[in-house]
Amino acid sequence: WVTPKDKFSHPHYLKTTNKKGCTCEAEGDISLYVRTEKTGFELIGTFKDITDYFIGRIKRKKFKDIQLKFYSTTRFTLETATLECFIGGYIKR
Repeated sequence: WVTPKDKFSHPHYLKTTNKKGCTCEAEGDISLYVRTEKTGFELIGTFKDITDYFIGRIKRKKFKDIQLKFYSTTRFTLETATLECFIGGYIKR
């Protein structure tokens, strides 16, 4: 399952994620991938036998938009995914 590209309501600013990363409430075996406009999907981590929540350590700097991908070969449940970012300066072209 892939999230839409998220610009955090500020498409003309650069963003940085926080150090804690992404908090997800889920159940099952899940692999978490992340993609920005500069890279393809990169594996963040594989989480086995999740019953409550997990924290994906996503640390990206100076991106315009970000996209998350949740992958599993078995059935899984995803309730929420929370990612915090800090707004920086304008994008220079």
